[in-house]
Amino acid sequence: MDSSLEKRATLKHKIYACIAFGIACLLPIGASSELLISDEKARLLTFTSIALSIVLLTILFISLPRRKSTIREIIEDQKKSPLLMGIALTMGIPITIYLSIARGLPATLHFFISTHGSMDVTVSGKSSRYREKHCKGRILLSEYNSLMSNQICGVTKKSWEDLKPGDKLRLYGRRSFFGFNHINYTKLTDTEISI
Repeated sequence: MDSSLEKRATLKHKIYACIAFGIACLLPIGASSELLISDEKARLLTFTSIALSIVLLTILFISLPRRKSTIREIIEDQKKSPLLMGIALTMGIPITIYLSIARGLPATLHFFISTHGSMDVTVSGKSSRYREKHCKGRILLSEYNSLMSNQICGVTKKSWEDLKPGDKLRLYGRRSFFGFNHINYTKLTDTEISI
C-alpha cells in the first residue's frame, strides 16, 4: 500500500513539475512580448490568470501547515527569512501567472498561427521622455487599454518627438486571433486617411 502512495505522490510531483516548467518557459516570453491583444481577449486571459493564481495560492496555504509538505520545507530552508520567502511567493505567484498565461501563452500561439497584415491605430499619448532601454520610444494607443497591451515600442527618436495624441499610424506586422505584433509603422497624413 505504501508503494502505491509513493507512486501517486511521484506522479503528482511530476505533474506539478511539468506545470511549473511550462509556466517558467512562458514567463520570459510574456515579459518581453509586444503583442497587442484586444481588450476583450486580454480581459478573459487576465481573469483566467487571476483564477489560476487563487487556486495555486489556496493550495499553497492549505499545504503550508502540514509538517512534511514540500512547500513548507522550501520556506523553512531559507536561511535569511522564511517570512520574506512566504511574502515573495504570495506576490510572485500572481505576477508570474499573469505574465505566463495572459501574455506568454497568446504570444507563443500567435507566433505559430499569425499571417502578415496591417492595421491603423491612433496615438493616445507617449512616455514622458524618450527611453533607449526596455521600451524604446513608447507610444500609447487609443484602441488598446489593457495592461502591457496598449503600447508599441521601437519608435525612432525623431518619429517619437514628432508624434502627438490624435496622430494616426499604420502598423505593419503579423496578425492572428490573439492579436497583432507590429514590425514596422508609418505615420498617416490627412490625405492618406481620407483615401
